[in-house]
Amino acid sequence: MSAKKFLSAGGLLIINLVARSSAVREMVISRLKAVRRV
Repeated sequence: MSAKKFLSAGGLLIINLVARSSAVREMVISRLKAVRRV
């Protein structure tokens, strides 16, 4: 599943839940930055 499809499928809600963990949040942010470069 691509990141764009994941985000459009309610990914923001999941990110909000995951953001409670700083470690996971850093991973998500780095992944989003990688997607923006493509």
